[in-house]
Amino acid sequence: MKPSEQPKHLTAEYLTITFSRGSSIPAPVVGMDRATARYLSIQLTNANNLLTRIDLEQALDWVSTAFVGLEKLSVWVGGALALIEFVRSHTFDITTIPTLRRIIVSGIECMHIPHGSNILCLSLEAWELYRSGKLGDELANSQTDLSALSPEQQAMVMNQEELGDDVKACTVCLCSADELRSSSPDTQISILDHPKHSVCCRCLDGMVKARGTVGPIMCPVCRQEHMLPLVKNQIERNTQGVFEVTILTPPLSSSLPVLTFPRAIQPELPAI
Repeated sequence: MKPSEQPKHLTAEYLTITFSRGSSIPAPVVGMDRATARYLSIQLTNANNLLTRIDLEQALDWVSTAFVGLEKLSVWVGGALALIEFVRSHTFDITTIPTLRRIIVSGIECMHIPHGSNILCLSLEAWELYRSGKLGDELANSQTDLSALSPEQQAMVMNQEELGDDVKACTVCLCSADELRSSSPDTQISILDHPKHSVCCRCLDGMVKARGTVGPIMCPVCRQEHMLPLVKNQIERNTQGVFEVTILTPPLSSSLPVLTFPRAIQPELPAI
């Protein structure tokens, strides 16, 4: 390729781009394919940290039209406090990159996720039956509808293998089911990504509050990520004494405003 020619395609595993003071977000180049990268880091700088939401929106809009295959996008805006407050109160959705799993702006998780990870929650009674390999029989006898559960969750609750006496109900506080019952009889046990990776509702609430309204929590055992907000498939006895599955979704009122990219109208892109 001659020095004066534009590259036709760029592929990278990790890519960092810095827009220094006086530079501008590039316009699309005719004939150039969208670049392919898995991890993209963009650093925005401006005089006296006077970056605004317009600068951030221009950067996100450019990414939405210039890249494919992204899994993680990080944008750094320095000490622009007003912009950081804006990020804390919004989430962002890039519809043209379906592979994208995380958007982080100056350390703040801000990717819009309509529904987060789907986890299984058991009452203490259901947990003890599950732990002893007997929950599947109870669900079969009561003809409980399990269609709301994923195939993996259905396999877990129907499994007849005992977990073992050394398995704690909560892998965070290390409490047994009896200890949890003595302090809070209504406690529930959430099963994350593995039959033995369980967390009591009190510890799970603490993990969620530590992350905020968006972003992932991590399994305390294997560190697998579970995106917020969590959708809980709850199994417990109803008032008729029959086990049933109830889907608990986060209230819509807790959702943050969403900005979607690419924008329908492409404004001129001034220097930042």
